[in-house]
Amino acid sequence: MNETIETYLSANSLKYHTVPISASSHDIKYIIIEPPRFGVLQIRSPINNNNINVHGGAFKSIPESAQNPIYTFSQADLLASRVLFRFKLIPFSPIVDYFVFNVSTSHLDLSLTSGPFRFDVYHYTRKKPNNAVIKPLIVTEGRGTPIVSKNLKITISPTVKYPIMFNVTTAPTFGTLKRAHGGASSKKELKIFTSLDLDKNNVLYEHDGSETPRDKVELMAWNEDAKFMFACQLDIIVKGVNNHAPRPDTGATFFLHVVSQGIRSLDTIVLNYLDEDWDSDRTLLKYSTKGGNLGTTIGNIYDRSVSLSRPIFQWTQADIDAGKLVFKHEGSEAHGSLQFWVTDGKFTVNGECIQFIVGLYCVGSFFYFFHGKNAV
Repeated sequence: MNETIETYLSANSLKYHTVPISASSHDIKYIIIEPPRFGVLQIRSPINNNNINVHGGAFKSIPESAQNPIYTFSQADLLASRVLFRFKLIPFSPIVDYFVFNVSTSHLDLSLTSGPFRFDVYHYTRKKPNNAVIKPLIVTEGRGTPIVSKNLKITISPTVKYPIMFNVTTAPTFGTLKRAHGGASSKKELKIFTSLDLDKNNVLYEHDGSETPRDKVELMAWNEDAKFMFACQLDIIVKGVNNHAPRPDTGATFFLHVVSQGIRSLDTIVLNYLDEDWDSDRTLLKYSTKGGNLGTTIGNIYDRSVSLSRPIFQWTQADIDAGKLVFKHEGSEAHGSLQFWVTDGKFTVNGECIQFIVGLYCVGSFFYFFHGKNAV
């Protein structure tokens, strides 16, 4: 539908046929089980085949006797172009509507019902509201924030201020819309609200605390007096909260073998910590060795991109990811241990909570790192 508020359905867009015996078009019935959300289906004899064009024009009213929706029609009605889809109000935005139906066929003493099927209606228009302000809502993870008129404001006419109704057509996925009053929110999910509610900060979005950076709510704004409807989407940006401590990757081995007096890469297969916060940064996962060294008789860790002669005692998970780190065996000892802290800037995993010990054991000409986990 282009710039129209109504159109006749035809057999070119919707047709059902039976095999091997072709049923009469009068015996093929379409039964609506989910009607359109923004329009109605009607049976009307077309005066002509010209659809009503509303771009730049006025809404043409229909007698009440012709406005009653239908919930069943036949293939014969489609062939005669008698089935009309009509929007309830004038769309001021592209809109996708649909209806769901079953098909019932009969022949002699046999009857069969098939379905459900879905029929989509796509509407395109250049019409726009006089003014539409739709700005993303910013909310902190796990908390609530009111939706106000600076986030969502629709103006139909520059001279007449119509109150706008908002129907929630697609609810948020990672939060809930609720009605707020006096600093408290209701437990019931909000399905409809008005522009006056937005002016009074009565509409609240509550994030569910999941690790999700974005959410959205789809709305249909409308006003009956102005014969106006406008589909819009309010985007929701979630500010992350650091509420997860670093944890060891269960897929990491914490095990390394190295040739005596040799060098071996220290990669994520050996040592890897994870932060489940969605906005975590691997460069902010920082390691520090306990005691400041590994023990000079065993060896040390080096950043190969900087120097293989100066050991390091602090590094990040990003350094491990990039393959910068190596362990160099430098002594005669056949075993030792590495104890370390890992921090994300707020939470620290250290020897007071969980201790990870990496040791070296000599087997022939190889050394092995092993990982042990002990609660302290």
